[in-house]
Amino acid sequence: MRWAHGRIPTQAKGFMDTEDVVQETMMLAFKNIENIKAERPGAFFTYLRTIFLNQIKQELRKNKPFQLSITQCSDERKMAYERDLNTLIAYDEALEKLSEEENEAVILRMEFGFSHQEIAEMMQRPSANSTRMFISRALVKVAEAMT
Repeated sequence: MRWAHGRIPTQAKGFMDTEDVVQETMMLAFKNIENIKAERPGAFFTYLRTIFLNQIKQELRKNKPFQLSITQCSDERKMAYERDLNTLIAYDEALEKLSEEENEAVILRMEFGFSHQEIAEMMQRPSANSTRMFISRALVKVAEAMT
């Protein structure tokens, strides 16, 4: 819930509730629990993130009132929203270009707020400092892919 807070677009909050999307995400995750191949604790968080974001995308695609609210808002607000949406899309695409381990480490640090030490333990890395450097290098790749 803490991670999910603020992830739903402002214009969609009238018909989409964070708690409902989180609940649906958990139900889908536990429904497929036998098929999950999470070798490390952080991999499960990454899996939940993917389900959550897919749930939002699915709702946005099928919800006509949301699409109308986007087309009817002022040009300035629409442009700001589109800019934010394009940035999120670019970020997700950049994450996909990383290795699975880099992707997981960046998500754990940047989105879930785990410390370098916690990530090192989860991912069985040698130290918090080596994890910090690993994440820093991965973030450089993300930044390069987004430009």
